[in-house]
Amino acid sequence: MSQPYQFGLGKLYFRPADDLGAAWQSFGDLSSLLLSAAPLAGGRTENWSGNRGRLPGQQQVGSLSVAAVAHALHPEALAELTSGDLFEHAAGAVVGYVLPSVGPGSNVRLPHLGVSDLVMTDGVSATIEPAHYDLDSAFGSLEIVSLPASPVPTPPLRVSYRHAASRSVGLLERDARPLELRYEGVNLAAANAPVVLELWRVELDRLKEMPLVEGGAVMRGVPISGDVLLDTARTQPGMRGGFGRITQGVTG
Repeated sequence: MSQPYQFGLGKLYFRPADDLGAAWQSFGDLSSLLLSAAPLAGGRTENWSGNRGRLPGQQQVGSLSVAAVAHALHPEALAELTSGDLFEHAAGAVVGYVLPSVGPGSNVRLPHLGVSDLVMTDGVSATIEPAHYDLDSAFGSLEIVSLPASPVPTPPLRVSYRHAASRSVGLLERDARPLELRYEGVNLAAANAPVVLELWRVELDRLKEMPLVEGGAVMRGVPISGDVLLDTARTQPGMRGGFGRITQGVTG
């Protein structure tokens, strides 16, 4: 018996629609994924009867759209939603980073995360003891608590340290590009049969909102939406198809 219901858990992957040789990337942790169809009414209307009824005519393809809610976005997916580039920053060491003019109570943000083994010196390489500053190593945040009274440090102050690897995603650095999406899940109404949804060319909207500070115990997800475009390279005669397909395994 045919099972018309498609629902269940799964994973969403993407790659550039114009680079079919690119590796698939995981989109992240999604709590919902919805594919919507909006068929266009074909034909024409008549008015000779006074009813303005619709007459048969050439059928039209219509449109498809996709919507999802993400609760964790992989950096590669975030870069697509923000039209940014992804940069990998390797772990390493910094020697003699010059601090701005500081005094007791000053806060300095170092240009790296995961800072460790920090040593502070003054302009003549005299070491300033850790009791005079407070380091938040996770964020690379440095607070000057006090300065030695004697001898008085010679400016400028410098720090040397090690730092962890990190990733950064730019914001609005390039034009958005169409993606190919692939959903892999199961159909719970058909004995967990494997289901694959392929959308060959999707134009995702740029990120509308990303909750950064949220009250309460439940975090809202990040809404994602976009239009499924016609891929003319995959259309059938008569401009049919060209959007994607749903494939389900046969069980039993």
